[in-house]
Amino acid sequence: MKEIKIIDNFIDNKTINNLLNYYDVNKNEALKFRDTFTLNINDLSIKQIYNNIYKDIVVDWLQIVKWPFNSYQDLHLDKASHETVLTSITYLNEDYVGGETYFKDGTVIKPKIGRTLVFDGMYYVHGVKAVKKGIRYTLPVWYKKKVKNA
Repeated sequence: MKEIKIIDNFIDNKTINNLLNYYDVNKNEALKFRDTFTLNINDLSIKQIYNNIYKDIVVDWLQIVKWPFNSYQDLHLDKASHETVLTSITYLNEDYVGGETYFKDGTVIKPKIGRTLVFDGMYYVHGVKAVKKGIRYTLPVWYKKKVKNA
């Protein structure tokens, strides 16, 4: 898929609150990655929501990421698994300044709670602008092709 797709209100506030609470309860298991903290999740109900985006693509893995003050990510391509074909980012909050997702071509996506950005992260060079105030929480998801039954 060689497009950038924005889906507003993709997940509801109850689901977002559950994800943020899950992160808070399990934050000691989060791994430091550069200047962020990532928590892998394996919630089948969340996976099912994301499995409905496309009929032939399913969740490979997902995580909740905490982006503290001044964290950012330079322009990059995703280094995902050999099966990964698609990426999405869902914004779990918007009570921070900065933290916009941006692309090499100059496109900037403003975070909005519940907004999901879907794109090929191994094709589109992208990054995250520095968080200037507050804490940014996102739910990145990586997808693979659905295995067809023989």
